[in-house]
Amino acid sequence: MLDATNIWIRSSALEKAITGKSAKAIRRGLPTEEEDEYIDWGWVYATLVNRNEKEIEVSVQDEESHHHGSTAKLPAESFDNGDILMGNKYVDEDDFEAEENEEDKYPEDLIILTHLHEAEV
Repeated sequence: MLDATNIWIRSSALEKAITGKSAKAIRRGLPTEEEDEYIDWGWVYATLVNRNEKEIEVSVQDEESHHHGSTAKLPAESFDNGDILMGNKYVDEDDFEAEENEEDKYPEDLIILTHLHEAEV
């Protein structure tokens, strides 16, 4: 079985793919003390399920997203227009076991990341 391909999807593109309409506003900010308050950071963590000439099927893995556990189909040009970005693979240090691949740990030097994106301003 192949490893899942980690990706990040622009929240507005995912919302349009799932509901058929764009979100009216994207609220971004720092986390608050209130546990039930959802803040849209602009990107949603997912894995690539399938890709063909017409569409890209994704599975939302972001536990903070309202669409966690959902699958969606986005247009094939989503990679080209920046709505989908490749994600890096890593393992939390606390969960890391000695027999696992050393390359899957959080990097000590960002130069080794395979996908480093500019922050959106």
